[in-house]
Amino acid sequence: MIIISNYHLEYKNDSECFHVHNHDFPQCPFCSCELKVSGSRLRKVIQHDGSVLRLMIRRLRCAECRNIHHELPDLVIPYKHYGLDAVEKILMVFNQKEPSVTEISDNFTQCQEVQQPDYPCEYSTALRLNQWFSCLIAYLANIPCIYSECCFFSINNHFHSGTLINCKNGWMKKMFSVVFFQTCFA
Repeated sequence: MIIISNYHLEYKNDSECFHVHNHDFPQCPFCSCELKVSGSRLRKVIQHDGSVLRLMIRRLRCAECRNIHHELPDLVIPYKHYGLDAVEKILMVFNQKEPSVTEISDNFTQCQEVQQPDYPCEYSTALRLNQWFSCLIAYLANIPCIYSECCFFSINNHFHSGTLINCKNGWMKKMFSVVFFQTCFA
């Protein structure tokens, strides 16, 4: 996968989705050769408000090594259904305060409705995303060039202390732009 940041989205009525148009000339991440368009496919992304964004992304083939790559805009996390802004919001809200066992039992004994969290997924999905992100941070903390460039120390401290409240909006987009630029784990 190739993460792109210089693009625009164009809505097409006939396909009822946004087509991603890259303004740069893509190169193969393995051999740096030219990539040719070999097709496209639909990618659905759940946004921070719960709406689904339908994207038509290009499938590219390397002329030299024959590998196939997909162009993903930087608002999408590879292999995740939720967009970057949605995951950032889920992590921020999820890590503000988790209910304790006594609070959960009090709500059930008093037959009160549990307040719905302010993110577009169920609690179990937020829990899985939280676990995925903690594993990602632990993995990235062992890569010195990424650790120093992204200042993961502050994000890591916020994350493990159970709060991401002091992080500014857009911190995850900045983190992923550095991660996917310097590693090939995409």
